[in-house]
Amino acid sequence: LDLQRVVTIEIVQPQLRTLQRLHETWRYGGLTTLLTDPRMEQVFGDGRTFLLRGGRRFDLIEADALRPSSAYSGNLYSEGYFTLVRDRLNPGGLAATWAPTERVLNTFVRVFPHVLALPGILMGSNDPIAFDAARIMERANVPAVVQYYREAGVDILPLLEERLSRRQVFTPDFDRTTLVDYNTDLFPRDEYDLRPSRR
Repeated sequence: LDLQRVVTIEIVQPQLRTLQRLHETWRYGGLTTLLTDPRMEQVFGDGRTFLLRGGRRFDLIEADALRPSSAYSGNLYSEGYFTLVRDRLNPGGLAATWAPTERVLNTFVRVFPHVLALPGILMGSNDPIAFDAARIMERANVPAVVQYYREAGVDILPLLEERLSRRQVFTPDFDRTTLVDYNTDLFPRDEYDLRPSRR
């Protein structure tokens, strides 16, 4: 399906004005799309609160990459956050996140029954994730897709080939009790750069 609507949630409201001013002097493809694509809906506020109170469901939920030791990063890498995301997915919907640490991987896999893990990237769902590497590469070679990434300064094909060849799959059969080192809202261990626990 073609992308029909994108809701972007920004916690710092002046950010959009700053990006608009930047766009006047620097025509970066990704920024141009963000500011001019009519499918973009800009919302200001806390993303986690938006999911909690909004009641809306989505086909895809993704949080921008945040260094795990940054202040408040625990809000986006915790078991509580991933559970909230999981519960806001439409049937067949996907959650995506950066996987900067083994602990983030553990936390994500504890929450989602179906996980596709690529180097640095995790995708989770309540339903089996259809995966066809050849089909993905075929779609990535569509001229409009190549042009889209080229405008953003990204050579997408080598990136895809490298990641797709190193995938891991987790299903409901995987024993999640083995994942004892993970992030929670009360103990965001990565945020405080705590060493793995010994249980």
